[in-house]
Amino acid sequence: MPSADWSSDHPTPSSIVRYATLVHFIAASGFLISAAAAVFVYSSPGLYAALFNETGLTSAGWVVTVMPLAIVLLFAPAVPRLSVGAAWAVFAGFSAAIGLSLSSIFAAYAAASVDIMFLASACAYTVLAIVGWRARCDLSAMAKFMIATLFGLIVATFANLFLRSNPADFVLACLGVPIFAALAAADTQRIRRLYETSPHGSPERMAIFGALTLYLDLLNLFLSPLRIGGKRRGD
Repeated sequence: MPSADWSSDHPTPSSIVRYATLVHFIAASGFLISAAAAVFVYSSPGLYAALFNETGLTSAGWVVTVMPLAIVLLFAPAVPRLSVGAAWAVFAGFSAAIGLSLSSIFAAYAAASVDIMFLASACAYTVLAIVGWRARCDLSAMAKFMIATLFGLIVATFANLFLRSNPADFVLACLGVPIFAALAAADTQRIRRLYETSPHGSPERMAIFGALTLYLDLLNLFLSPLRIGGKRRGD
């Protein structure tokens, strides 16, 4: 992870730019770790079979799927007490766990669809991040509403893991696009303001925590459109 010279207790325009660069570098690194883990599992038939079968997830697959949520629940409260190296290690472990659970998309969707949707989501995220970073209006109220809506979406998504309703999955994916688009802009603004108002905190540690938030936004901006318009293998 790159280091930065935070020479002032009061954020300057240059230090804010360095901070933004560090946040997005860490988030991008996490996404690359996830991609590498997903490709590794998909290219290892024995490991893939241990996680997935014809009907869905195996017992080990369920453990891997739930693991990232457990890491987040333990990671977020512990950030202030962790060293920068430890925080980075946990973030990397979280990214790898996400990658393990995402390996099934390579079996479900054509490679071209995965590539196109990732490129489209990366472009959309870039625009949304710029909007959030430069927005003068306060986006926190919108973020609170979207987070409340997101909890309902998560509950419905878990329920549909058991129901396996394709129409419900399509509707949930459509709802996810505007929710995570709004959160991407609002979270970017929140991360900037947190740095600007907390000059005595560890910028590196704050950047890792911010990268985790933006990683999740980018991940879902990729998955939701893929579920809507991705071409499945065999179609």
